[in-house]
Amino acid sequence: MFDDVVHSFRGFFQPTKYSENKLLELMCYALTHRHYSLASNTDEPVIYDETDEVLEIIFIQKGEVGVGFKLQNALSAKRYELTTVLGTHSYFADYYVLCNVKAQFCYVVTKPVHALALSKRFLLH
Repeated sequence: MFDDVVHSFRGFFQPTKYSENKLLELMCYALTHRHYSLASNTDEPVIYDETDEVLEIIFIQKGEVGVGFKLQNALSAKRYELTTVLGTHSYFADYYVLCNVKAQFCYVVTKPVHALALSKRFLLH
């Protein structure tokens, strides 16, 4: 699993730079599985909303997450304007976790997501 995770998300883990690093190995063992499904009602399933405290970096193994903004128009049934979509082998929330700041965008499930998560608690210790 270690090699698969490091290779799949090499933009984050940079395996050639840290190939023998014990911290990298510990980070991989600290990953936990997350599943995000589409909502059965009309609400979009939100992983992180604007101004939420972000507690985990999410590594998408399968599925899609839309990134965008919350709409303030009460007349529209559409609640979010998505500007980009993250897919397989993408990751997000790294900036928020590492800089200890709140989310600036909304992260909404557009296709069911299977992911790995690395907690802020682990990284800040």
